[in-house]
Amino acid sequence: MNDNNSAVMVDSKQFVTFFIGEEEFGFDIGSVQEIISPIKITQVPNSNRFVKGVINLRGKIIPIYDLKERLKGVSLQIDPMTKIIVAANSEHNIGFLVCRVNEVSVIPKSKLLLPSEKLNDEKDAYIESIANLDDRLVSILDLNRLFHY
Repeated sequence: MNDNNSAVMVDSKQFVTFFIGEEEFGFDIGSVQEIISPIKITQVPNSNRFVKGVINLRGKIIPIYDLKERLKGVSLQIDPMTKIIVAANSEHNIGFLVCRVNEVSVIPKSKLLLPSEKLNDEKDAYIESIANLDDRLVSILDLNRLFHY
């Protein structure tokens, strides 16, 4: 690896970016295990509205959160673009239903800004930072906050 590439990686972070409706969000790529097309989701009685159920992914039982329901209070309609992003923290794996995955973005740390003030929107509690890119804003989500409900 040449020195220029090393400097770029130290001064930037990689994120998987995706859409919930028309809004773009991102997860740190280090937390993302895989991205899959939706498979059969088994409902779990008496769970929160945003918990759609569980899937069996190669012998592991993974809870599935509807990220649109979690952030906006409206259930996501599964279509051919819908994906499940399987992410992990130190304790759990969770699958997040998203409208569509965009790309893996390398974002300079200088473009990652802390939200200056919290609005009265519940989703703000889950925003770790906002990537201020030339043509768009990407809300980077804090997985640890999303994992706890």
